[in-house]
Amino acid sequence: MSDWLGSGYGVIAGSVVSITLLTSQFVGIFLRACLKYQWYDIPNERSSHVVPTPRGGGVAIVGVLSVFALVSPLVSGNVYLPLVISPAVAIAVLGFIDDRRGVSAGVRLLIQLVSALVSFFLIDRYFGLD
Repeated sequence: MSDWLGSGYGVIAGSVVSITLLTSQFVGIFLRACLKYQWYDIPNERSSHVVPTPRGGGVAIVGVLSVFALVSPLVSGNVYLPLVISPAVAIAVLGFIDDRRGVSAGVRLLIQLVSALVSFFLIDRYFGLD
């Protein structure tokens, strides 16, 4: 058992537990702010929900994962993880801006396409897609 905890699996398990606990706390805090400031997604004919729903909880998820990605090189020595997740953060920021003011479909598609291509390039470059 001690071999497992001292290996990379113990670090991964501890990271998953920490990320889960921190994310659940920050999502709760952010959702309370959404209720306080009335940041709701009002349903329309294209909506998948029928009641007003707080929006923006993904900010907490992306925030926690970004902090872990930035700290991970200190623990794992892998300096590429923050770089590799940067396209996902770009898409998350795009989604946040789109929730607040709206972004045209063409701009969203372009940013998502560029982010996906950059992701494939970075993952292949630093981790290999063999």
